[in-house]
Amino acid sequence: GVDRAIRWLEQHRGYDRLLVMHLMDAHGPYRSPASYANKFSSFLYRGGFKGKMDGKDYLELAEGKSPVTDERVRQQIRDLYDGGLLYADHQVGRLYEAVQQKGGTDDVTFIVTSDHGEELWEHGGFDHGHQAYNELLRIPWVMESPATFKGGQKVSGPVRQTDLVPTLLEMLNLPIPQGLDGLSLLSHLKGGAEPWKAPRVLFAENELYGSAQAAAIRGDTKYLYNMGATNKPERRPASDHRHELYDLKKDPRESINV
Repeated sequence: GVDRAIRWLEQHRGYDRLLVMHLMDAHGPYRSPASYANKFSSFLYRGGFKGKMDGKDYLELAEGKSPVTDERVRQQIRDLYDGGLLYADHQVGRLYEAVQQKGGTDDVTFIVTSDHGEELWEHGGFDHGHQAYNELLRIPWVMESPATFKGGQKVSGPVRQTDLVPTLLEMLNLPIPQGLDGLSLLSHLKGGAEPWKAPRVLFAENELYGSAQAAAIRGDTKYLYNMGATNKPERRPASDHRHELYDLKKDPRESINV
């Protein structure tokens, strides 16, 4: 994918360009090159998924047909996932360096983000699309735009994916449509105050697999409502609790329902 992206950038020099590239290397079945796949192996264990996993293995794990209870095998799978993350990071670096070599990045905005995280048995499940705990909701959003704001800053307040589009529109001096979900963070990135006047409430929901969930987060408090309806219940059975409430400051792993 990066090879094609670099060729495309070379072929379209002299234009204002938008390149969106979706790297799938950290997605199941976590099949990065062997030098990356084996990078994080934390023990000598020859069973399970040493160094590789195929699509059938992944699907059976996700659907609960081949539940994994051996912690050594679970750790192998986490190692494969981490290898995919490292490989994707390397590929993003290749693209970044290629743009630098073509004339610098002063007028280039780089954004790295993700569509979801991954559960690796933090709440007893595997894969994604089956729950709304933070291992799926908390994703990276990294930006560099030397012509617009100084680097090295961290936005401390709660940020949503829906803030990305209005932020980019304002950076490009384009109008932000009325009613668009999300807020532009540009003034905040330039050193101004947070753009929200009161504590923000972040919303999320899951209806893809298993018991449907809705979540609301304000500050360090997270509420989860289990709606009970199930789609492919083998992915995640309905919860024993209709309501879940977590103190994320004291319990960031969402393990104690208060």
